[in-house]
Amino acid sequence: MGCCIPIIEILKWCMQESHLSYLIQSIGVSQTFLVQGLVYGVVCLIGAQMLKVPEESESNTKILVNENDFEPKSMLKTRAFYLLCIIYFFGSLSGLVVIGLAQDIARDVVGLTPRIAGYSIAIAAVANALGRLGWGDLSDVFGRLRVFSWLFLITALSMLTLSFWTHQAIVYFIVLGLIVSSFGGFLATFPAITSDYFGTFYFGSNYGLIYQAYGLASLAGPFLLGLTSQDTQAFFVASLLAVVGLGLTLIVRPPEVIN
Repeated sequence: MGCCIPIIEILKWCMQESHLSYLIQSIGVSQTFLVQGLVYGVVCLIGAQMLKVPEESESNTKILVNENDFEPKSMLKTRAFYLLCIIYFFGSLSGLVVIGLAQDIARDVVGLTPRIAGYSIAIAAVANALGRLGWGDLSDVFGRLRVFSWLFLITALSMLTLSFWTHQAIVYFIVLGLIVSSFGGFLATFPAITSDYFGTFYFGSNYGLIYQAYGLASLAGPFLLGLTSQDTQAFFVASLLAVVGLGLTLIVRPPEVIN
């Protein structure tokens, strides 16, 4: 909630020059970044002093997938790593395409008035936050890959609906919420499956490598929109890619230990 909501609001505010922040108007962009950096530094340093290594639990710890820690170079030799990267790419693509253009889609594609289209910003923010909380909990109960399959199915059907049936506000808002909620679910669950498959000792390095798939998806989204003459065509392509991602969740398996 501390990440996704401000990002979405910035997209909304920057559409109207009169709503620039007070600091930017008062001291300029560069000085605003300086103040922001100083605030981040102070808050993070204070928070870091409060961190303590948790005491070991006396209860038996349940290993979800394996109890082995993979070094990054060992992880790169596994088939599971590349499949997870592709799944992450396809899982992030639809959400990245829709989130940045939620208000524009509501106005230009669905035909809503600017006032009603503005509600898409709030819906996307709430759905993103709830998706990160809810889908992560469900993955603990039902398993990561099963939840990924559900998310891809929801995303594929939602993007398909967005491609062909977008002339009613209520339908658009429901579909938008489902897409962004699924997007939040992928982002919340992928750190967990990275830990499950490759261990926790090298988690920072390992997840950093897998996270590059998200970065590539953020570049591919605008590229996909640029390749198609209409946004609805891009939505249809994204729905097909979600179906491919669904198929990949059925074949990915935990990595074998490399001695």
